[in-house]
Amino acid sequence: MKKLEFKIAVFGIMSLFFCSAQTYAMTINPDFQGTLVVTSPAGEVNLINAGEPVPDLVSNSIIEVLNGEFTIATAENESVQLSCHGASVSVDGGSSASLSCGGDSGLLKALKGSVTVLDAAGKKIVLAEGEEYSIGSGEKKKAPATAAGEPTGGAPIGGGLAQNTPVDSRSLESSP
Repeated sequence: MKKLEFKIAVFGIMSLFFCSAQTYAMTINPDFQGTLVVTSPAGEVNLINAGEPVPDLVSNSIIEVLNGEFTIATAENESVQLSCHGASVSVDGGSSASLSCGGDSGLLKALKGSVTVLDAAGKKIVLAEGEEYSIGSGEKKKAPATAAGEPTGGAPIGGGLAQNTPVDSRSLESSP
């Protein structure tokens, strides 16, 4: 009788372990374009190029697309984060969305359910089914300022080549 009780206890413990280590069946359209960067909650990073099979995804993963687009669907009790140009997108419980991202812009579409966007500025936007959101850097960055007193072009400091002298390997001067 003790052997039977031991087997039941082991089976119960194993059942609890396997139920808690569950992977979820989020689906990405296999015809995605570009490269997907999938980061699991444990920090494992996978690069998946167009045409390669998409591995099983774990809830709470982060997915980026580089110069491409994809569509993802989540089942109930699942959540995934999408990322494009500083915007973070939450696709939760039974929702689906498509994301295209490349250059300095992207486009997010809520296909089913609602999708929440946290833009690069920290503003929260909720998209209802059928709505779209344009993602972009929104700003052009200036070149950093030079140190005080340094010229931004032209003749070298302290002389250098004479005016109108063509530059070639024979006209370069070395410094001590």
